[in-house]
Amino acid sequence: MLYCLLYAPKGIHGPNLMTAPPIETSTKLISGDELLAMGDSGPCELIDGEIVSMGPTGGVRSFLESKLDRRLGAFIENTKSG
Repeated sequence: MLYCLLYAPKGIHGPNLMTAPPIETSTKLISGDELLAMGDSGPCELIDGEIVSMGPTGGVRSFLESKLDRRLGAFIENTKSG
């Protein structure tokens, strides 16, 4: 079982450091074709043959993704590295 730590700014859902819900992974390695044949497995990724459940979107996660995207975009424009 994997645990993820998320950083959230003060004032957004309490303390600065939160623990995301555990992410379950499979133990049997599978191929992309096998994953496709399983039908709807919910939001997940296939990483090195393992199914990794993806966390829900929205809320703090979306806020942090948007903030990261804006900062990366500004950095690329300012340094002309894009």
